[in-house]
Amino acid sequence: MIAVTLVSSLPCDAHGQADARRRRANPPAATPPAPTVDPIEVHYREIIARAVGEFSAGNYGEAITLFEEAYGVRPSARALRGVAKSRFELRQYVRTVDACDAALAATVDPLDPELRAEIEELRTRANTFVGSIRVSAAPASAEVSLDGRLLSAEERAVPIRIDQGPHNLDANAVGFAPSHRQVDVAGGAEQPVMLRLVSLTAERRPLRWAGIGTAGAGALGMILSGVWVANRGNALDECGSLAARGGECSNASTIAAQRNHASGMLVLSSVTLAAGAGLFVVDILTHHDDSTEVACTPVRGGMMCGGVVTW
Repeated sequence: MIAVTLVSSLPCDAHGQADARRRRANPPAATPPAPTVDPIEVHYREIIARAVGEFSAGNYGEAITLFEEAYGVRPSARALRGVAKSRFELRQYVRTVDACDAALAATVDPLDPELRAEIEELRTRANTFVGSIRVSAAPASAEVSLDGRLLSAEERAVPIRIDQGPHNLDANAVGFAPSHRQVDVAGGAEQPVMLRLVSLTAERRPLRWAGIGTAGAGALGMILSGVWVANRGNALDECGSLAARGGECSNASTIAAQRNHASGMLVLSSVTLAAGAGLFVVDILTHHDDSTEVACTPVRGGMMCGGVVTW
């Protein structure tokens, strides 16, 4: 009975060994590891989703804040695209163009052909509403501010891109009265702007002051000469009356000479007054006050001059 049991167990051992050999030759497939989650990517997408929600709700300022926050997490072209579209809605046209340029040049998550075409079209639309001004000041050392922002010397050396519409320029310099100008910038046009400050001590216009002084001296001379001519004329009349009554005026020739001299002074004073007035007129005609000048620059359809369109 024992022998039978041993013999019958041999085939089982052989099968078990064969199964072990098969398992070693074909091990079971390993369980794939769980995919790793990039926390930065998750955070970026959460911010983008919030930014898109603000944009859809018309909260463009909040959308810009979130798109820029997302760009700080991951500097992608898609985030810059959101900034550009939000700034366009806020009519920040210069900054829209800059954001479009940055989005088109970005290499992280670059725009596909369809989105590139969209941003290029947006850039063209925004650029239509961008003008420029070239600012100069007299004296050149004056500090110039544009809409409250101090302009550097480098900015004043080149045309400054600016959104169309009214803008405020202020200039200040030691020893000069402040100057303020409001300019109306047209889209697609360049406008020169000159800010001329007036000295607090004395305005350097020699013709004006020479004219005032000369005319004043001439007027005073005319008054005094006129009084003297009248006085000497009355004295001669008295001499004539005296002679008619049989009397004699011993100084008649002297009085006549004095009246002639006074008449000459009256003529000279008149000429002096006219010369002073002429100098004053020449000063007015030749003095070029750039602080009140707004240059005309061409725009599509006509001319823009100080905010007035002439067709």
